[in-house]
Amino acid sequence: GDHANNDMAGEDEESWKNVLEKKGFKVDLYLKGLGANREFQKIYRDHIKEEI
Repeated sequence: GDHANNDMAGEDEESWKNVLEKKGFKVDLYLKGLGANREFQKIYRDHIKEEI
């Protein structure tokens, strides 16, 4: 939501993205929930299978 789009990934000088880039980090943005990530889905499914 707003926090991810502005405070974390925004163009503001104090956003996490810009702070990290100023320190020399390469920042790749992924502005989707973890549930949309296939690798995370697999980890979650595997964990559920272990618990059943």
